[in-house]
Amino acid sequence: MEEQKVQTKVKDLQPTSKQVNLLAKVVALGEQKEITPRYGAPRRLVEATIGDETATVILTLWEDQINQIGKDEEELARLDREREEARLAEARRHPSELTQAERLLRVRGISERNIEQMANAGYKTVEDIHNEPDVVKFGEATGLGVKKGKQVKAAVEHYLQEEARLKADLDAQRAAQGAATSPQAG
Repeated sequence: MEEQKVQTKVKDLQPTSKQVNLLAKVVALGEQKEITPRYGAPRRLVEATIGDETATVILTLWEDQINQIGKDEEELARLDREREEARLAEARRHPSELTQAERLLRVRGISERNIEQMANAGYKTVEDIHNEPDVVKFGEATGLGVKKGKQVKAAVEHYLQEEARLKADLDAQRAAQGAATSPQAG
């Protein structure tokens, strides 16, 4: 079996700690400095403030470690950009392209478990929830409770308004693109 490495928290580090498995975020990088030892070539160093949810600490980075931090930051920035682009693309999907479950999941406060509970009570679409006038009945029938039922009903109203705006925007964009690509009558 593969040995599981125990992850150390920053607060548990000691001045004598060696070869620890640590997951921390670089919070700040100091200025790069060059020191000239009595014997040998000059060396570069940077003091980085790193931390996790428990504490922060200063870590001295030498030579190649300095270069690695820059590469890691670039890679993380690239991944963040890709995730954000994917999130925006998903958010801009036309409502008519979504399944009922996808529409329900876009409503604040609704989880996959809630979808199952609501479906079992006969509320299978956003419109089913919207069309239920009795919030108490909705909350009790779904097992969500009255308070959560009121929150979901309010979130559904907000979602439907946002969905209508998005649909109108996307329809207008599609119409404009269609007009721009259709041949001119002459």
